[in-house]
Amino acid sequence: MTWPLLGGLISVSLILALTPGPDTLLTLRCGARSTVAGFRYAAGAATGIVVWSLFALTGLRLALDRWPQLLPAVTAVGGVLILALGLAALRNGLRHHAVGAPLTPPRRPAVVGLASSLTNPKTGLIFLAAFPRVLPDDLTLSSAVVVPAIAAGSVGLWLALLASVAGRGRVGRVLTGPSFEVVSGLVLAGMGALAVYEGLAHGAIA
Repeated sequence: MTWPLLGGLISVSLILALTPGPDTLLTLRCGARSTVAGFRYAAGAATGIVVWSLFALTGLRLALDRWPQLLPAVTAVGGVLILALGLAALRNGLRHHAVGAPLTPPRRPAVVGLASSLTNPKTGLIFLAAFPRVLPDDLTLSSAVVVPAIAAGSVGLWLALLASVAGRGRVGRVLTGPSFEVVSGLVLAGMGALAVYEGLAHGAIA
C-alpha cells in the first residue's frame, strides 16, 4: 500500500472506531460489570470488523450492485438485534427499580459483539461510503493483512479502552446503576427501531 492510502485507511479506521453507536453503549454495559466481559465484547466486535474489511477488499460494492436488497436486509436484521438488546436492558433496569431484582450482565459478550458488528448499520455505511476510497485497486497479500489489522485494531483497542475504565470509580458507580441500564436500554431500542424502519423502507424502494 502507498503512504497516502495508508494514512487514509488509518483516518477512516479511527472515524469508524470513535463514532458513537450501539457498540459504544454495549461495551460500557459489559465493561461496567466485568472488565473481562468488556474485553470479550471488544474482541467479538473487532472480529466482525475483520469480516467487513475482507468483504470490502473482495468486492462488497460489486455484490451490493448485484443484490441491492442486501444492505437494507442487513440493516433491518441489525436493527432487530439492537432493539432486542435494548429492550432486555430496559427490562433489566425496570425490574431492579420495581422489585430490587439484581442487574444481570449481558450473556456471551463475544458472540453479541460479533453479531452486533456484522449487522451494525453504522459500520456498513462507513465501509460502503468511506473505505473504498482508501483501499488499493488490487487485492494483495499485504493489503489483505494490513487493512483488517488497522480497521479491527482501531475498533478493538478503542472498545477495550472503554471496557477498562467503565467499571472504575464514579464512572463505574454510574454505569452499574439501574438508571444507566434504563437509559441505555431506551437509546439502544431507539437505535434498533430506527434501523429496522430504514432497512425495511430502503428494501421496499430497492
